[in-house]
Amino acid sequence: MLLGYSEWYKKYLFYAMLKKEFNFENNFNELDAGAFGTKYKDVKYFGIEKNSDSKLYDQVEVLYYNAENDFAIILNTKEGEQVILCRGAEGGNFATIYNNIIEKAKTYTGNKKFTKNDFLKVPNIKFNTKKEFNELCNKEFLAKDGDRCTIEQAIQTIELEMDKSGGKLKSEAAIVMTKETALMPSEEVENRYFYLNDEFSMFLKEKDKDMPYFAANIQDITLFQ
Repeated sequence: MLLGYSEWYKKYLFYAMLKKEFNFENNFNELDAGAFGTKYKDVKYFGIEKNSDSKLYDQVEVLYYNAENDFAIILNTKEGEQVILCRGAEGGNFATIYNNIIEKAKTYTGNKKFTKNDFLKVPNIKFNTKKEFNELCNKEFLAKDGDRCTIEQAIQTIELEMDKSGGKLKSEAAIVMTKETALMPSEEVENRYFYLNDEFSMFLKEKDKDMPYFAANIQDITLFQ
């Protein structure tokens, strides 16, 4: 999307924004603050505990559960957005991690329903970050009209919040470009603990789409609360 340009400097700004807001059908329980990994304490959590209302079970879809540090679940929302949470992620990039989650879910033969024997613990998330893609700066490419273009600056900002009631995501990206010429326009277990209390991966996806539109890996929880 072309927002504007400066004729004097022959600069063009390309801007894109992704904005999503989602709500859980029923609020999850607010849990006691606890540890995240071995370094972080007093982390705020929400989820499902022993005495939680059973109607919360329907909001959680189990993709697979092999151990307390090897599982993946989906939190479903009223708007059809899906929050995919995974521990024990395998892969060197988000695409590989996500594909591995899908493949493991296909072969999982355990119970994919959340039951009274299951427990859920998810940290509240709130962060605002800005990333400059310096590796793209000074890259040259040819436009359709044959002009040579140079990327001067590439920036992305991300705001994400999620708690017991739902969440919202806002991601903005901008690229400043110059042209050389100025032109216009497993088996069942008795209890399963889905505790996201250590490093985990998170994906946001529309229910009817194959691939997620957002991914994050949470290691240092202090950056996300």
